Amino acid sequence: MRRLAIGSVLGWVFVFALTVQAQEPTAPKAGSFDALKQEFRDARKKYSDEMRAEMQAKQKEMEKAIADAKTEQEKAEVRKKFATKATSMADGPEKTFSPRFLDFAKQNAKDPQAFEALMMALQTSGGPQSKIGTWKPVLQVLQANYVAKPEIKQAVKMLARASDDGAAALLREIIAKNPDRKLQGSP
Repeated sequence: MRRLAIGSVLGWVFVFALTVQAQEPTAPKAGSFDALKQEFRDARKKYSDEMRAEMQAKQKEMEKAIADAKTEQEKAEVRKKFATKATSMADGPEKTFSPRFLDFAKQNAKDPQAFEALMMALQTSGGPQSKIGTWKPVLQVLQANYVAKPEIKQAVKMLARASDDGAAALLREIIAKNPDRKLQGSP
């Protein structure tokens, strides 16, 4: 009887272990777009955490310096010294990942995720004036492969907000060639 109880318990433990193992999320396949997106998310989180910690440390240092300042002029000088410059996308992981998203889209043009990779490249490009340099190449791929396809609708708002001649030209071509009447501005 005792053996039966021990065997039963061990059996349930084994079944439970298999169930837990089956429920564990699997890591994305190396070289896949999902793996690239996950790598970007991880890098973005790490960068954000580092920036937050740095800003908090500077804030504490500034507060101490202001408390130690004796005159309003000294306090103003402390504030000026600690004024932070705005960070741009070119300072974070976007500068590394935007070209990688673009490369994935180019090398895997038939992959269903190629368009999503282009959108990620466009979003992380920093815009037409950015030093990252992926804005124009992304527009070229969109123009060559997606003007008449339904998914281009996802890029229209972003392109419309850009102050860029290339984006304006791409939008005109989308309006002219895309069969979606809403994109053409027709009721």
